Amino acid sequence: MFKISRTIFFSLAGLLFFSIIFDYQFMPATVASHFNARGIPDAYSNKKDFIFFLLIISTIITALFPLMNFVVGKTPIKYLNLPNRTYWLADERKQYTIDILKQYTYIIGSITIAFFIFIFNYIYYKTFNADYAQDGSFLMALIIFIGALAFTLVKMILRFFKKESK
Repeated sequence: MFKISRTIFFSLAGLLFFSIIFDYQFMPATVASHFNARGIPDAYSNKKDFIFFLLIISTIITALFPLMNFVVGKTPIKYLNLPNRTYWLADERKQYTIDILKQYTYIIGSITIAFFIFIFNYIYYKTFNADYAQDGSFLMALIIFIGALAFTLVKMILRFFKKESK
């Protein structure tokens, strides 16, 4: 499962970068960069600066989750805090537990990158449809994003409350 979540994460990251780079050529010189509470653009940026900013943020987000997995793999056991810590970090289950943590990190990363893909496409769409009325899609996406993160975190925590074998 760890390899699947990692593959999904890097596939979504590739899609994010591809969409930013591919859509660059179709964007106007000025791009919507801020939206009011009704979802109407109220500030604009230069296309090159905006894309540069998006690429920097996307690179940081994409690098953050593999870096967290690297750190978790190298962290001494005494610094890992889990429910049923003694059980889950016993020598015979330590690597299995680390793999579970890495799996959930990539799942959370995938949810985050999927939200970033939505944000970029939302901005791209709003740039071409500045007079488009509020449709509530951003608020709905934000609620889905927060709900998916909360569900994943609760599921991860509950998993470590159970004692199970490989």
